[in-house]
Amino acid sequence: TNVQEALQGNLPGVTAIQGSGVPGQNNVKIFIRGRSSWNSNGDANSGGPLVLVDGVKRSMNDIDINDIESFSVLKDGSATAVFGVEGANGVILITTKRGKTGKAQLSLSVNTTLKMVSQLPEKLNSFDAITQANSAILRELAVADSWGDYTPASILEKYRNPATLEESFIFPNVDWEEELIKDFAQDYRVNLSVRGGNKTAKYFGSLAYTTVDDIF
Repeated sequence: TNVQEALQGNLPGVTAIQGSGVPGQNNVKIFIRGRSSWNSNGDANSGGPLVLVDGVKRSMNDIDINDIESFSVLKDGSATAVFGVEGANGVILITTKRGKTGKAQLSLSVNTTLKMVSQLPEKLNSFDAITQANSAILRELAVADSWGDYTPASILEKYRNPATLEESFIFPNVDWEEELIKDFAQDYRVNLSVRGGNKTAKYFGSLAYTTVDDIF
Protein backbone atom coordinates (compact mmCIF):
# COMPACT_ATOMS: atom_id res chain seq x y z
CA THR A 1 0.00 0.00 0.00
CA ASN A 2 3.00 2.34 0.16
CA VAL A 3 6.55 2.77 -1.12
CA GLN A 4 8.28 1.58 2.04
CA GLU A 5 6.39 -1.70 2.12
CA ALA A 6 7.20 -2.23 -1.56
CA LEU A 7 10.93 -2.19 -0.72
CA GLN A 8 10.75 -5.32 1.43
CA GLY A 9 12.74 -8.07 -0.24
CA ASN A 10 13.13 -6.25 -3.57
CA LEU A 11 16.48 -4.44 -3.24
CA PRO A 12 19.77 -6.19 -2.33
CA GLY A 13 21.42 -4.72 0.74
CA VAL A 14 18.24 -2.90 1.78
CA THR A 15 16.32 -4.19 4.79
CA ALA A 16 12.76 -2.99 5.44
CA ILE A 17 11.17 -4.09 8.72
CA GLN A 18 7.48 -3.60 9.41
CA GLY A 19 7.09 -2.73 13.08
CA SER A 20 3.31 -2.59 13.31
CA GLY A 21 0.38 -4.81 12.44
CA VAL A 22 -2.19 -2.01 12.49
CA PRO A 23 -4.01 -1.87 9.12
CA GLY A 24 -2.90 1.13 7.10
CA GLN A 25 -0.30 2.26 9.62
CA ASN A 26 3.09 2.77 8.04
CA ASN A 27 5.78 1.98 10.59
CA VAL A 28 8.48 0.55 8.31
CA LYS A 29 12.13 0.93 9.33
CA ILE A 30 14.66 0.95 6.48
CA PHE A 31 18.33 0.01 6.87
CA ILE A 32 21.00 -0.06 4.19
CA ARG A 33 23.80 -2.55 4.89
CA GLY A 34 22.60 -3.13 8.44
CA ARG A 35 22.28 -0.80 11.40
CA SER A 36 24.95 1.76 12.17
CA SER A 37 24.17 1.53 15.89
CA TRP A 38 21.74 -0.15 18.25
CA ASN A 39 20.02 3.18 18.77
CA SER A 40 19.20 3.70 15.10
CA ASN A 41 15.49 3.79 14.30
CA GLY A 42 15.57 3.57 10.52
CA ASP A 43 15.41 7.29 9.70
CA ALA A 44 18.09 9.74 8.62
CA ASN A 45 18.27 11.35 12.06
CA SER A 46 19.04 8.10 13.88
CA GLY A 47 21.05 5.83 11.64
CA GLY A 48 18.67 5.38 8.70
CA PRO A 49 19.18 6.37 5.04
CA LEU A 50 18.76 9.87 3.70
CA VAL A 51 15.66 10.13 1.48
CA LEU A 52 15.60 12.74 -1.30
CA VAL A 53 12.49 13.21 -3.43
CA ASP A 54 13.25 15.31 -6.51
CA GLY A 55 16.33 16.56 -4.67
CA VAL A 56 14.40 17.59 -1.55
CA LYS A 57 14.73 15.85 1.80
CA ARG A 58 11.33 14.46 2.76
CA SER A 59 9.48 11.34 3.86
CA MET A 60 8.29 8.56 1.55
CA ASN A 61 5.06 8.08 3.49
CA ASP A 62 2.94 10.42 1.37
CA ILE A 63 4.24 9.42 -2.07
CA ASP A 64 2.02 7.28 -4.26
CA ILE A 65 3.79 4.40 -5.99
CA ASN A 66 2.24 5.34 -9.34
CA ASP A 67 3.82 8.82 -9.19
CA ILE A 68 7.41 7.51 -9.12
CA GLU A 69 9.45 7.68 -12.33
CA SER A 70 12.68 6.22 -10.97
CA PHE A 71 14.08 4.88 -7.70
CA SER A 72 17.77 4.62 -6.82
CA VAL A 73 19.69 3.49 -3.75
CA LEU A 74 23.24 4.71 -3.12
CA LYS A 75 25.27 2.49 -0.82
CA ASP A 76 28.95 3.12 -1.60
CA GLY A 77 30.88 5.59 0.51
CA SER A 78 32.13 7.46 -2.56
CA ALA A 79 28.59 7.85 -3.90
CA THR A 80 27.18 9.10 -0.59
CA ALA A 81 30.13 11.33 0.34
CA VAL A 82 28.63 14.29 -1.54
CA PHE A 83 25.69 14.29 0.87
CA GLY A 84 27.87 14.67 3.93
CA VAL A 85 27.15 13.14 7.31
CA GLU A 86 23.45 12.61 6.50
CA GLY A 87 24.39 10.27 3.67
CA ALA A 88 26.66 8.08 5.78
CA ASN A 89 23.96 5.44 6.15
CA GLY A 90 22.99 5.37 2.48
CA VAL A 91 20.86 7.55 0.26
CA ILE A 92 17.54 6.84 -1.45
CA LEU A 93 16.84 8.97 -4.50
CA ILE A 94 13.28 9.19 -5.79
CA THR A 95 12.32 11.00 -8.98
CA THR A 96 8.63 11.63 -9.58
CA LYS A 97 6.96 11.75 -12.98
CA ARG A 98 7.08 14.90 -15.11
CA GLY A 99 4.86 16.31 -17.79
CA LYS A 100 5.51 15.53 -21.46
CA THR A 101 4.94 17.56 -24.58
CA GLY A 102 1.76 16.46 -26.32
CA LYS A 103 -1.93 16.04 -25.75
CA ALA A 104 -3.25 15.39 -22.28
CA GLN A 105 -3.00 11.72 -21.36
CA LEU A 106 -5.24 10.28 -18.69
CA SER A 107 -4.13 7.17 -16.83
CA LEU A 108 -6.28 5.15 -14.42
CA SER A 109 -4.82 2.40 -12.26
CA VAL A 110 -6.95 0.22 -9.96
CA ASN A 111 -5.40 -2.43 -7.70
CA THR A 112 -6.99 -4.70 -5.14
CA THR A 113 -5.50 -7.14 -2.66
CA LEU A 114 -7.33 -10.06 -1.10
CA LYS A 115 -6.27 -11.16 2.39
CA MET A 116 -7.09 -14.53 3.90
CA VAL A 117 -5.92 -16.45 6.95
CA SER A 118 -3.25 -18.98 5.98
CA GLN A 119 -3.37 -21.10 9.12
CA LEU A 120 -4.84 -20.93 12.60
CA PRO A 121 -4.07 -23.18 15.58
CA GLU A 122 -6.84 -25.46 16.74
CA LYS A 123 -8.54 -24.36 19.95
CA LEU A 124 -10.51 -26.28 22.55
CA ASN A 125 -14.02 -25.21 23.46
CA SER A 126 -14.85 -24.22 27.04
CA PHE A 127 -15.96 -27.71 28.12
CA ASP A 128 -12.87 -29.49 26.76
CA ALA A 129 -10.48 -26.80 28.03
CA ILE A 130 -11.83 -26.96 31.58
CA THR A 131 -11.82 -30.75 31.43
CA GLN A 132 -8.12 -30.69 30.60
CA ALA A 133 -7.51 -28.23 33.45
CA ASN A 134 -9.31 -30.53 35.89
CA SER A 135 -7.27 -33.48 34.64
CA ALA A 136 -4.03 -31.57 35.25
CA ILE A 137 -5.09 -30.70 38.80
CA LEU A 138 -5.92 -34.35 39.55
CA ARG A 139 -2.52 -35.52 38.31
CA GLU A 140 -0.29 -32.94 39.95
CA LEU A 141 1.28 -33.08 43.39
CA ALA A 142 -0.92 -32.33 46.35
CA VAL A 143 -1.05 -28.53 46.36
CA ALA A 144 -3.88 -27.02 48.36
CA ASP A 145 -4.14 -23.86 46.27
CA SER A 146 -4.76 -25.67 42.98
CA TRP A 147 -7.96 -27.33 44.20
CA GLY A 148 -9.57 -23.93 44.30
CA ASP A 149 -9.41 -23.93 40.50
CA TYR A 150 -11.06 -27.33 40.14
CA THR A 151 -14.47 -27.16 38.41
CA PRO A 152 -17.11 -29.66 39.64
CA ALA A 153 -18.82 -31.85 37.04
CA SER A 154 -22.20 -30.20 37.66
CA ILE A 155 -20.77 -26.79 36.79
CA LEU A 156 -18.67 -28.16 33.94
CA GLU A 157 -21.75 -29.57 32.21
CA LYS A 158 -23.35 -26.11 32.09
CA TYR A 159 -20.63 -24.95 29.68
CA ARG A 160 -21.73 -27.62 27.22
CA ASN A 161 -25.49 -27.67 27.87
CA PRO A 162 -26.74 -24.46 29.55
CA ALA A 163 -30.28 -24.88 30.82
CA THR A 164 -31.33 -21.25 30.36
CA LEU A 165 -30.28 -18.17 28.40
CA GLU A 166 -28.89 -16.69 31.61
CA GLU A 167 -26.65 -19.73 32.12
CA SER A 168 -25.30 -19.39 28.56
CA PHE A 169 -23.94 -15.96 29.55
CA ILE A 170 -22.67 -17.08 32.95
CA PHE A 171 -20.95 -20.16 31.48
CA PRO A 172 -19.95 -18.94 27.99
CA ASN A 173 -18.62 -21.09 25.18
CA VAL A 174 -17.54 -18.53 22.58
CA ASP A 175 -15.67 -19.39 19.38
CA TRP A 176 -13.44 -16.31 19.35
CA GLU A 177 -11.90 -17.16 15.98
CA GLU A 178 -15.37 -17.07 14.46
CA GLU A 179 -16.30 -13.86 16.29
CA LEU A 180 -13.10 -11.87 15.69
CA ILE A 181 -11.75 -13.02 12.33
CA LYS A 182 -13.43 -12.43 8.98
CA ASP A 183 -13.22 -14.90 6.11
CA PHE A 184 -11.32 -12.38 3.99
CA ALA A 185 -10.49 -8.69 3.66
CA GLN A 186 -9.75 -6.47 0.67
CA ASP A 187 -7.47 -3.49 0.08
CA TYR A 188 -8.08 -1.00 -2.71
CA ARG A 189 -5.79 1.51 -4.40
CA VAL A 190 -7.01 3.81 -7.16
CA ASN A 191 -4.78 6.31 -8.99
CA LEU A 192 -5.90 8.78 -11.63
CA SER A 193 -3.21 10.89 -13.32
CA VAL A 194 -2.96 13.32 -16.20
CA ARG A 195 0.16 14.50 -18.04
CA GLY A 196 0.86 16.63 -21.07
CA GLY A 197 2.14 20.01 -22.12
CA ASN A 198 3.62 22.07 -24.91
CA LYS A 199 6.88 23.85 -25.64
CA THR A 200 6.07 26.49 -23.07
CA ALA A 201 4.90 24.43 -20.12
CA LYS A 202 4.48 20.82 -19.13
CA TYR A 203 2.24 19.43 -16.41
CA PHE A 204 1.60 16.28 -14.42
CA GLY A 205 -1.02 15.77 -11.75
CA SER A 206 -2.41 12.78 -9.93
CA LEU A 207 -5.13 11.86 -7.47
CA ALA A 208 -4.86 8.68 -5.40
CA TYR A 209 -7.16 6.90 -2.99
CA THR A 210 -6.15 3.99 -0.77
CA THR A 211 -8.16 2.00 1.73
CA VAL A 212 -6.74 -0.79 3.89
CA ASP A 213 -8.92 -3.44 5.50
CA ASP A 214 -8.02 -6.29 7.80
CA ILE A 215 -9.32 -9.73 8.70
CA PHE A 216 -9.85 -8.76 12.35
